[in-house]
Amino acid sequence: MREPVAVRYAWSGYPTGNAVGHDLLPVPPFRTDDWPLVADTPFEPQARKAWDEEMKRLRAAAARASDARELREARALIARLTRELGEQLPDPERTALAKQVADASAALERLGEALEHGK
Repeated sequence: MREPVAVRYAWSGYPTGNAVGHDLLPVPPFRTDDWPLVADTPFEPQARKAWDEEMKRLRAAAARASDARELREARALIARLTRELGEQLPDPERTALAKQVADASAALERLGEALEHGK
């Protein structure tokens, strides 16, 4: 968009935002326009049902994305710990750590497979 006339973030009756500022605090909903507000939630029974189903689908997709992100972060942490701690420990402790990391990795892989199959 070359010349935006207004910006809105998480602007609705019940917003769900995911942006954080440089201080890692959540960014509150805001808008830069002063246009009249229009109800964005349908109230007719059939439209409300469709709205609720779409919200349920979106929440499930967001939960899957969050789980997948946590899984990626856990895998990265295990890899980093393996590199950092494994090099500094004597052989018996390194062997014990390697077993713990392998067990944790196996558990993460099982979790990943369960998430992929929607379990």
